[in-house]
Amino acid sequence: MIDKNKIASENLSNNSIDCASNNFSQNTLINFNTDFNGLEKTVGLLIPSVRNAIVDRYRAETTCIILEKAIEIIKDNGLEIKPIPAKIALPLFDKLSIEHEEDMYEIWAKLLVSSALNYDPISIYYAEILSKIGSNEAKLLLEMYKTQTKYTSFMISVNQLCRYNEELEFFNMERFIFKAIQVKVLETLYSIRELCNIPTLVCIKIKHCLKKLTVRAERDFRGYAKDLYDMAEPFDKQKYKHSLQVLYNLGLVLREPPVLTKLGYELVKTLERDYEGD
Repeated sequence: MIDKNKIASENLSNNSIDCASNNFSQNTLINFNTDFNGLEKTVGLLIPSVRNAIVDRYRAETTCIILEKAIEIIKDNGLEIKPIPAKIALPLFDKLSIEHEEDMYEIWAKLLVSSALNYDPISIYYAEILSKIGSNEAKLLLEMYKTQTKYTSFMISVNQLCRYNEELEFFNMERFIFKAIQVKVLETLYSIRELCNIPTLVCIKIKHCLKKLTVRAERDFRGYAKDLYDMAEPFDKQKYKHSLQVLYNLGLVLREPPVLTKLGYELVKTLERDYEGD
């Protein structure tokens, strides 16, 4: 009869993963199967105790790395931290311990430091958000923050976004109406010309007037929304589409135009706070 406990013990003692290893990529949950050679050793993975040990080690190592980065931030800035309440600490460590992207470690460390400086239940929600985005989305958020906070009062612009969206909807409808009128008038004009002789110059003037109305409507609207267009334009690119969709679903950005919402702005502001000014 197979002694499962013996197999579990042998796998834990004989596998090539070293808890003190500096090669962190070799110790990830995703790559753990490369550390077992032969079927007789992988059998241990079917045993919950072995599998749980691997997961626990992975989470412990990830937590330690992020803690080291947080301690470095604290020392470099001479910060005085406070104990994080369990209500925040437990879900925060639960989320950060399963992070698999090394580029996200610094961001988690910043959230950890922020939570240790001031008690704020919003940290729980921020941890939930960070657990759902990747490094690409985090970098895009930071780039948007750097660009869009150059304005004197970005929050005022955020409050204007509802009006902007209403104007955008009206503008699109207005442009559609002008286009429909233009098509209808031209169709009617061509029909009339089949019955009677209308000078070509008259037809050209009618076309010009219709085009002028459409262009003027667009120019007036874009003049009103110029600041918002300037903020959004650098990020209205195909390469950002997927990341913007993720951030849009989380309520961190508006899709049209791609600008930070108040939630997105406050999240990045918390992570990128200037400790020297505290």
